[in-house]
Amino acid sequence: MNNGAQATDSARLLLSYDGVLLRRALEFKNKPAAEIEQEVEKHKTIVAARYERRKKLRVARAARKVKEAEEAKKKAEQEAAAAAAAAEAAVAAEAAAAAEATAKEEGAE
Repeated sequence: MNNGAQATDSARLLLSYDGVLLRRALEFKNKPAAEIEQEVEKHKTIVAARYERRKKLRVARAARKVKEAEEAKKKAEQEAAAAAAAAEAAVAAEAAAAAEATAKEEGAE
């Protein structure tokens, strides 16, 4: 990189993650080696903590999606059962009404 090479976006992210870009920037500012190492270690600690925090968030988000999908499936099954029961009740009511109408016709004759 000191010879004018341009890192790709992916390479730049990896170099930043490892603290290479920070070290290079501090070297250009003529900072002492001890201070550079201290800053790089601090950077690595922060980056590792951020990685772990985001990893936990991804796991929690995935678990929440699974739970929501299960709840939606359960709700859909309950709605389908309720709709089936309502349809069954409507058929039974219609049959009862037809039987009552038939009974009235027979009684009228």
